[in-house]
Amino acid sequence: MQLFWRKGFAGTSVAELCAAMGIASPSMYAAFGNKEALYEAALEHFSSTRGMPIWLEVMKATTAKQTVETLFMCTIDGYTKVNQPLGCMSTLAMVDANESPKLAALIKAGRESTLRMLREKFQDAVTTGEFPADADVDSLARGFLTLLQGISIQARDGASRESLIMMVKTMMAGWNSITGQIRED
Repeated sequence: MQLFWRKGFAGTSVAELCAAMGIASPSMYAAFGNKEALYEAALEHFSSTRGMPIWLEVMKATTAKQTVETLFMCTIDGYTKVNQPLGCMSTLAMVDANESPKLAALIKAGRESTLRMLREKFQDAVTTGEFPADADVDSLARGFLTLLQGISIQARDGASRESLIMMVKTMMAGWNSITGQIRED
């Protein structure tokens, strides 16, 4: 998983994978079938071991604001650890649909699930009155997803945990303005 996370699907050779797992290529092919299936297993492992703990915390949030803040802070904590590749494996994954349509679709579906969760949370915020009735839920969800993905890219590029936290605090200071909670009539 860490090798794929660090180097990506195309950038990781079968020889490197076998060396990392301490097995010969016939054993890898016998266990997984091919490199694509091994990547799929690594992505699933990433989701269950790195992504799921974040989502378990996010699901405890009771408001849209808490959801976004928790998502961003847990993401920063998870993707700036020094004992693992930086950033998010699925956000940073670049799999050419011509090379592997199945993997490209799988990665896109994972990203879309985050967008869907944000849309649902923001639609709930409209229903409960946290957001105004005319809030553009789709644009808000896409905007916050873009910021979330940016955190992963900034982490990969070496931004410190502290600088990412300051970015989130700065952005959250403008929450009412961003979400349309304060409107001039």
